[in-house]
Amino acid sequence: MTDCTLSMLDCWHSQITRAEGSSYMKQHNGIEVNSQFQELTADVISHTAFGSSYLAGKEVFLAQKELLMLTLETILNIEIPGFR
Repeated sequence: MTDCTLSMLDCWHSQITRAEGSSYMKQHNGIEVNSQFQELTADVISHTAFGSSYLAGKEVFLAQKELLMLTLETILNIEIPGFR
């Protein structure tokens, strides 16, 4: 977990260093981290459970996300008598 987090923080540091003085950073006051936290979580799971990085297993995570969306769509389309 520490290695994955340090890697993410190094990435953030390099983004900030590159963006210093740019108009984007002045307008937005920072970095949007939501998607990066999702990738960090997936990276930690990949390293812990499978011994590989998120990038190596990215297709598996994308397929899993698509499966979740299909499951939710199916559940929402099922009509159960008396449920309304």
